[in-house]
Amino acid sequence: MQHVSVFQRIKRSATWSAMCKKLGTLKFRVVLVAVGSSLVTGLISTTYVTQETQKEAMRQLVHQQSDDVEVIAGVLGSKVEQIQRVLRLLGQGIRSETLGSPAQLKAFLAADSEALRYFDTIQIAQLDGKLVANRSLGKPLQLDDITAAQREVIERTFKARSGLVSPPIKIAKDDVPLVVFTMPLIGSDGRLFGVVAGGLKLHGQGLLPTSLDVAGSFESTLVVYNRSGTVLFHSDPRFQLQHVSNLPGLAQMHQAWLDDGANIMAESRTQVDDRHIVSTAGMPAPQWLVARITPKQVALAPMKAVERRSWLITGSTMAVCAALAALLIVRMTNPIVQLRNRAALIHADTLAPHAGWPQAGGEIGELTAALRAAAIERSRLPAQQAMVEQLRAILNYAPVGIFMARNSRLELIGKQACHMLGYDTDELIGNHTASIFGSQEAFVELQESMALQLSADGFFDTEMLLHRKDGSEFWAHVVARSISVDSEELSHIWIFEDITLARRAQEALAWKATHDPLTRLVNRREFEARLTHALTTVYPPVSERLALMFIDLDYFKEVNDGAGHAAGDAVLLRVAHVLEAYAGSGDTVCRLGGDEFAVILTGSTARRAKLTAEKIRAAIFALRSEFPEHAFQLSASIGFVVLDASFENVAAALSAADKACYDAKRGGRNCVVEHLARLV
Repeated sequence: MQHVSVFQRIKRSATWSAMCKKLGTLKFRVVLVAVGSSLVTGLISTTYVTQETQKEAMRQLVHQQSDDVEVIAGVLGSKVEQIQRVLRLLGQGIRSETLGSPAQLKAFLAADSEALRYFDTIQIAQLDGKLVANRSLGKPLQLDDITAAQREVIERTFKARSGLVSPPIKIAKDDVPLVVFTMPLIGSDGRLFGVVAGGLKLHGQGLLPTSLDVAGSFESTLVVYNRSGTVLFHSDPRFQLQHVSNLPGLAQMHQAWLDDGANIMAESRTQVDDRHIVSTAGMPAPQWLVARITPKQVALAPMKAVERRSWLITGSTMAVCAALAALLIVRMTNPIVQLRNRAALIHADTLAPHAGWPQAGGEIGELTAALRAAAIERSRLPAQQAMVEQLRAILNYAPVGIFMARNSRLELIGKQACHMLGYDTDELIGNHTASIFGSQEAFVELQESMALQLSADGFFDTEMLLHRKDGSEFWAHVVARSISVDSEELSHIWIFEDITLARRAQEALAWKATHDPLTRLVNRREFEARLTHALTTVYPPVSERLALMFIDLDYFKEVNDGAGHAAGDAVLLRVAHVLEAYAGSGDTVCRLGGDEFAVILTGSTARRAKLTAEKIRAAIFALRSEFPEHAFQLSASIGFVVLDASFENVAAALSAADKACYDAKRGGRNCVVEHLARLV
């Protein structure tokens, strides 16, 4: 038994020695280095690409969320402006004598006007603060039946002499809070004689409907709050009327905003922390802010899923390639084993120890060097193939269009890019990049701007038109990066996505923000912007100066009262057509509001402005014959002023034209008056 035990130990020792000998052979070391380098290269490349793709996805999400809050803030801001216009229109119907006459006030409140029906509550106060009217949902209330908060916002309006928007006010314990809009009542002499206040339910269709949140694919939260931090709207009603300090993510951003000066700007700002992506945009008029809060983990979930699939595919590919490399190297190194065995046999044949193996050079040295070079060269092939396969996998699974170009020739292109462009992969590979960008000339211009931005920022980012195979075009957001900065061959990776629908929506919103929806003329805000630009431009010669014209329709109220608002709208449309017919291609025609219009005449002398105004006056006077089914008077009082260097700002120009129009009204209407103060 003792001899058997010794024999087994000797056998195990011999087995271990043989194993160690094999592990120390050149064959094993070559296999180990090849497999390790393949795995390390694949891991580094996959990590880099997935991280860069995740960064780009995050940037796209931030950009989309920033645009989202800007659009919602713009829509809500327009709604607040509409409410203020309705309240201003209501205030225009109130005169100082109306507040002093109970009969006139009662008649005014009894009128079935859209402005009165627009608000849930209406209050009218005199200059001394005494309330003369108090209505709720069209029904009269006791004059003292208002809250201290309602009275306080009315008193602040007297002091400010301008319209205000209140924070949410609770009228009763279980009622929906009201937001009160106020407007000062100012007479024709410029004196303040009262205040009109209109209240709207905070969460009604008139202000903040429950359908306001259109979050999209992510589980994001929409919040509307005022500058004091009170939540006016929240996707979860439990948080409404709470303070933003109770909202994770938004609380930190709100505090940073307060520390930064608390300026409400229409442009969006975005903050990304470890848990949330928060974007805000302001509405300057009501001093409100819109915020979108997206959990970062939820936003990146689709990208994480793609990353996991990429790692699974890459890991499988690397394992297969590593195993294949190991088998190939083992087979390649078999001649070395055979040579070693042969050398051992030669040594056994009493060959001297120092006579067989050359230390450097000779046939064995050359063969060893050749085999080593072949093994190293072949070991690189699986790693390179793994990189190509992983790039193809990423290109095929990417949700955006991606292609790689070398010296302006397409080398790799993803499935999404082919789908967006309408090509098969084989149709694009090897083509010039200009085939996507429309023409060689357009591509040359693109290369020039791209070279400047790449040298300055390290990437190229733009929006442009791309061309499909069938010749159609679509707007795309394009990002390009250089991937061979030190190479003699210029290579880039391009990423693009279709933004045609988003761009059309932005253009529609931009048009609505600058035009009157009824007449399709420019609105007051756009008109004042153009007039400001004209006044800040260096003044041209006298023969090319601008003229500003105000048109106020006479007896238009009788048209609405007698023929109805539909007829009134038809008249306004015909008047708009008349103004456009007599205005030149470089002139600006605007509907200021109600029955008031304005025109900027370019290259106009006083004689041409007066002649144009007379033609417009006569054409408007002739409109009565176009409505034979309704008998009403219609004419226009027109005032104009030729702008020169004496008008330093928009307010002075508007005041001069308005005064001339008022003089035309006072002079009997249906006439044209020129403002002559410039001659003094």
